[in-house]
Amino acid sequence: MKLSVIGLGKLVSPLAAVLASKGFPVVGTDLNPALVDALNEGYAPVDEPRLQELVTENRERLRATPDASAAVAETDITFVIVPTPSDENGRFTNRYIVDAMEAVGAGIRRKSSYHLVVITSTVMPGSTDGR
Repeated sequence: MKLSVIGLGKLVSPLAAVLASKGFPVVGTDLNPALVDALNEGYAPVDEPRLQELVTENRERLRATPDASAAVAETDITFVIVPTPSDENGRFTNRYIVDAMEAVGAGIRRKSSYHLVVITSTVMPGSTDGR
């Protein structure tokens, strides 16, 4: 089973490394080319305890791309963990999740097999009912 993760920040990078340490091939994606390049060069994209160790030990199962659609198309499960900043009213906004889901949808349209998508970002109950 191949996995993809959308986002390579402080929550996702450790998740990707732990999943790789369990034997899963993992493709990470991020809009920030520095995070993508770091992971592809064998460096932890963010500073978290033991992350560099896990990246180093599991480098053959970890890679990154800025193309989320391509990552989804070649994997079986996608974890979406992107920021949910507050809007001008102080409420969570799903704008980054919506952007990520557009890329996920494009990747799913490229394949004929089942694909599981897990939204792990902080979202308010009912906030994913519409756009």
